[in-house]
Amino acid sequence: PAGGSAAGGPDGARRSGLTGVFVRPKSGRYNARIGHRGTKHGLGEYLYESVAGLSYDAAAERLAKDSVPNFRTRDEYELAVERDVDAVSGGEAEEETDWDRVREA
Repeated sequence: PAGGSAAGGPDGARRSGLTGVFVRPKSGRYNARIGHRGTKHGLGEYLYESVAGLSYDAAAERLAKDSVPNFRTRDEYELAVERDVDAVSGGEAEEETDWDRVREA
């Protein structure tokens, strides 16, 4: 996956390791956002970093055709989701993680 800076994000959030993804300090949840034509657009709040990263990728594909995705392949994404689900939820997904459904949202 592509890396992001560890510098601060919006409202005291810190950047995760993925482009367009921030971690809220109080909740520990991941927020995805993208800048387009001078405006920041919130893409949602997620339990898993990988899902937030894929949400950013889908928006970037539509808005900024030259952007570098966090996940270049479905397999790369699915490995990251598996790691996130195991770490956060003990192996049982608690939110939508399907590649196609996340990209459609």
